[in-house]
Amino acid sequence: MPDSSRRTNISFLYLSSVLAFQFGFGVGSDVINFHPTAVNVSGYSITTPYNMTEKSKHQLLTYFIATVWIVNGLFCKVLNLVPRHQEIVGRILGNQHSRILTLIIGLSEIAMAVWIISYLWTRVNAIMQILIIATMNSLEFFLVPDLLLWGKANAVFAFMFILLIYYNEFHLNKKLIPQ
Repeated sequence: MPDSSRRTNISFLYLSSVLAFQFGFGVGSDVINFHPTAVNVSGYSITTPYNMTEKSKHQLLTYFIATVWIVNGLFCKVLNLVPRHQEIVGRILGNQHSRILTLIIGLSEIAMAVWIISYLWTRVNAIMQILIIATMNSLEFFLVPDLLLWGKANAVFAFMFILLIYYNEFHLNKKLIPQ
C-alpha cells in the first residue's frame, strides 16, 4: 500500500475510532481496539490527544497560534486576499494611507509569528499578543462592527483566542519550566 493511501486510511480509521470512542458508533473495521489514551487499528498505534505530553500540547498550540498570525498578516493583509481588512484600517485610521498601513500591520503580524516560534521572551510575547488582540478587537467592536466577519460576535472569538494564548503560556509552559 502506498504511503499516502496508508496515511489516508489511518486518518479515516482514526476519525471513525474517535467517533466510536466518543459517541459509541463507528464505521466498522476488522480490528479496532480502544483505550483512553491510544487507538490501535489493525496493528497501527495512533496517539490521541488524551496522551499528548504537556510539551507536545504546548508546541502544537504554539505553532497553531503562530499560524493564525501568519494567515492574518500575510494572506489577509500583505497579499490583500481579504480586502475587508483594508476597509477596517481605512475606516479607523483614514482611507488616504489605508493600503500602506494595512501592509505595515500585516508585516507586524508576520513578525509576531516569527517571535512566537523563536521561543524568545515567551511571557512578554504572550502578554503583547493578549494586549494587541484585546485593543484591536475593542477598537473594531466599537468603531466598525459592520465590517467584522461575525459582527460584534467577533469579540467572542477574540476572547477565546486570548484564553488559548494565556493557557498555552501561563498554564502549559509553566509546567514545562523547572521550578
